[in-house]
Amino acid sequence: MMRTLQVALAALVLSAGFALAQQVVDQGMPGNQGAWPVTASGAGGTGVMTFPQSCAATSVHATTTVGGTSTTVPATAATSRLYIVVCNSAQNPSTAIVKCRSDNTAVVYASTNPGDVLLFGDCVTYGALTANAIRCIADAAAREVLTYECVP
Repeated sequence: MMRTLQVALAALVLSAGFALAQQVVDQGMPGNQGAWPVTASGAGGTGVMTFPQSCAATSVHATTTVGGTSTTVPATAATSRLYIVVCNSAQNPSTAIVKCRSDNTAVVYASTNPGDVLLFGDCVTYGALTANAIRCIADAAAREVLTYECVP
């Protein structure tokens, strides 16, 4: 009985030691740890972003009211923004739907037209250059769209 207890205790101590051990794995560029650069390309061109980005304290929060016509959010883009987060505000009615695009194209509220559909409280992140207008449309008038622009 005592021998069984000693073996069980030794196994417990060894497994606890393995659980606490950490291993650093070489992940490659940009070093052996940390964020990786991501290259994205599309119709608007090619860009490189490293996630996660550090945002300055001067990054901009804004609220824009949208309705049944394509509306630029925010009305004026922050200079040198790294990315923008666009959200269908949780202060809207729970049935509110907002549809957005980030390609300088007016968004149309129809199932056959492209865009990111945001249900109540949903958000989308665009790696958007300042020149790219984010446009949104809603299922009804007076829907609030929240934006957060990360600037360096």
